[in-house]
Parts: sequence; C-alpha cells; structure tokens
Amino acid sequence: MSNVKYIKLSTTEEILATVEDNNHGVSYKLTNMILVLPVRDQQGNPTITFLPFAMGVKDNTVTIKDSDIIFMEDVADDVLAHYNKIFSKIEIPSSDTVVQLSKKR
Repeated sequence: MSNVKYIKLSTTEEILATVEDNNHGVSYKLTNMILVLPVRDQQGNPTITFLPFAMGVKDNTVTIKDSDIIFMEDVADDVLAHYNKIFSKIEIPSSDTVVQLSKKR
C-alpha cells in the first residue's frame, strides 16, 4: 500500500503528497507535495495538471492538522505512476517500452 495520498484541504486546494508520519490522527507530516489543478486538454476534455506546492519550506516537509483536511484518499494508479515519475530519482520505463533482447547464435 502506497503512502502517497490525494488530499483535499479545507482551503479547497487539492494536493498529492507522501504521508511520512501520522501523529495519532492529530496531524500529518507531508513531503513531495504537488498541487493538483483541473484543466482541459487540447480537445477540451477534462484532465489534471500538477504545480509545485510549498516549494520554499525547509526539507520539503510540512505538517498539516487533521482539522484542515476534508478528505485523504488513495491515489488512482495512473496518477500515482505520474507522481512517482516526478519524484523518482531514477526513470522507470513503462512496460510497453521494455524490450527483450535475444542472444545471437
């Protein structure tokens, strides 16, 4: 189970973040936060985009009180894959780009 969560704040902002610590449900320590914004693609279909969130904080970490959270849920697989690509130190290829090499005889 991933500790990356989709969080809607009482200020109406929606963020993706890694939950590093849960202070017994009183507050949450978050890292690798990005703001989620609804937009439309070139064909006019609804989609989302990501923007940096709380870039100026030390150690890329914030603590948010439980009372400031409207909901906190697991992230959809495709969104999680994109999030992991943003914050991964190495690039993980998708399965359709992996090629199997055969031995020459």
